[in-house]
Amino acid sequence: MDDIHRLLAPLAAYPRWLVITCLVLVAVAGLWVLAKVIKLTIYLVVAGVVLLAVLVAFGWFLG
Repeated sequence: MDDIHRLLAPLAAYPRWLVITCLVLVAVAGLWVLAKVIKLTIYLVVAGVVLLAVLVAFGWFLG
């Protein structure tokens, strides 16, 4: 808890509502970026599985 107070000490000159609003906006932006990265990862995994399935089916039909 002491670490949090040390981190927030330079922000004591600003109104509390402004600091909280900025922290909430940064947290929301971080969650938004994290969601985009997870979505991209899911798309890449699904595309890889579909590509692998097509290649296996193609090899099986030729083979």
